[in-house]
Amino acid sequence: MAEALDLKSRCCGFDSRSTYHFKQETGNIMNIKDMVKNKQVTFQYYREGELWYSTACGFNFPVPIADVGGASLMASDRAIMFMRWIRKHITMLQSAKQAEIS
Repeated sequence: MAEALDLKSRCCGFDSRSTYHFKQETGNIMNIKDMVKNKQVTFQYYREGELWYSTACGFNFPVPIADVGGASLMASDRAIMFMRWIRKHITMLQSAKQAEIS
């Protein structure tokens, strides 16, 4: 089990179990391009008007139903198509981390 968690951590360069998905060594979130380039996202669950997806490396992010409109979202899709929502969630996490530090 520990090996599986370690492999997931190395996949994207951060410990996906941490609260803000920051790299352990530097305290920064990994590069978004590394998260989406030639990667997949997978639907995880629905909660309070948001569809939660996970990247191949374990980064979870919400997709608000209001943003989707009439589009069809697949259970598994190319991560690059979800870059907008991944970026929004990373920005929110960074803001929360800054507020926590201040």
